[in-house]
Amino acid sequence: AKGYLLGYEKYKEEQGGNTSIKLPDNGSELLKVYPNPTKEYLNLSKPLSESGILEFYNLQGQLLETYQVEKGNKQLSVKQLPKGSYLLKITLPSTSLHAQFYVE
Repeated sequence: AKGYLLGYEKYKEEQGGNTSIKLPDNGSELLKVYPNPTKEYLNLSKPLSESGILEFYNLQGQLLETYQVEKGNKQLSVKQLPKGSYLLKITLPSTSLHAQFYVE
């Protein structure tokens, strides 16, 4: 499936405290998030161009939470997640965005 996060070999890329995951060329895009690590909120490197679905996964690939996100959104709340490493996937009509982050 286009933009499917699980099952791909993931590569971490860290630049200036931002962490992303590189995926094979399958219509997915790299999304930078900050601050990383975080405690309450993640800022997106760019506002969302469309409304879509946000999914949080643990590193074992289990879906933890799903939310609707609106066009123009540039900040996500993660204060509901316990301390640990997570993957996020934002599915928009035109693409999927992916990133990895850590909650302190």
